[in-house]
Amino acid sequence: MTKLLARRDRLLGAGAPLFYQEPLNIVRGEGMWLFDADGRRYLDLYN
Repeated sequence: MTKLLARRDRLLGAGAPLFYQEPLNIVRGEGMWLFDADGRRYLDLYN
């Protein structure tokens, strides 16, 4: 998880707020949907 948080800080900036306890591991996107490694679908409302 620490590796994901470090990558997030590098790509989005350390000032970007966190909205979760554990970061999601998004592996693909399709239109407005994001998918994790287990196939769960999330609606991208961030950007």
